[in-house]
Amino acid sequence: MRRAGCKRIFFGIESGDANVLKEMKKGITPDQARAAVEACVAAGIKAAGFFMVGYLGETTDSLIRSINFSSSLPLDYVSYTIAYPLPGTGFYDRVHERRQKGEWHKVRHNRLLFNTDFSENKLRAAILKGAIQHRLNKLHLRPAARVFELATNPLLRVLR
Repeated sequence: MRRAGCKRIFFGIESGDANVLKEMKKGITPDQARAAVEACVAAGIKAAGFFMVGYLGETTDSLIRSINFSSSLPLDYVSYTIAYPLPGTGFYDRVHERRQKGEWHKVRHNRLLFNTDFSENKLRAAILKGAIQHRLNKLHLRPAARVFELATNPLLRVLR
């Protein structure tokens, strides 16, 4: 693919937690996602990853696992969003009764649009945590990234 001109592959991994991936019906495991990203990078192709936080069935522990997993991958680019129910999807149907006012395309990005166990602030903090960890790793500051990870995991646990 690289010889054919492919420069980057965008992976919709969505979560680094096996149970959340099952809930999403993604049909992949975190190990498979890691292998795909690592194979891509080994072939000389940049890898980008998309992740969601706050999906149904997510717990604080699975949220932390997912953020830490995503920032541990050799991704050139990473994007985190709060899970949003798009009309016509199974996810939309599942949270229909818990929907709040607004639509994903009419409000600012990363807004919580359904009632969940997490606050929007907690999900935003998780996104910021992941972005900082990813950036530290990308800058080859792995020890600092690890210290940041260990220092912020307990903070996410106490946020509601």
